[in-house]
Amino acid sequence: GKGAVIRSLFRSFPNRRFVLVGDSGERDPEIYATLARKFPQQIERILIRQLPFRKLDGERMLRLLRRVPTDRWQLFHDPSEIPSDSVAIDSAVPRVLV
Repeated sequence: GKGAVIRSLFRSFPNRRFVLVGDSGERDPEIYATLARKFPQQIERILIRQLPFRKLDGERMLRLLRRVPTDRWQLFHDPSEIPSDSVAIDSAVPRVLV
C-alpha cells in the first residue's frame, strides 16, 4: 500500500526530506501520521486537502498528528492556500508521486 511505498522511499533516501500531500477522502491522514512518528527527520511538511464529502475535522487531525509540530502540517481546501515555500522543489530533483 501507500505507506509501504513511502517507507521504502524513506529508507532508500535517508538524507532526503519529503513533503507529503494527500486528502481527507481515504486514509492519507492516518498513513502520514504514522510515517511522521517513524520518520520525523524526513518529513518536511504534511498537506491534507479537505474534500467536501469527507472532511477531516481539526480535533481528529490534532489527535492523529499530536506528535508532529503544528508548523509541519496543514489542512487546505484549495491549492492556493498552500504557502509557496511549502512546495518549493528544485527542478533538478526527481518527483515521485504515490
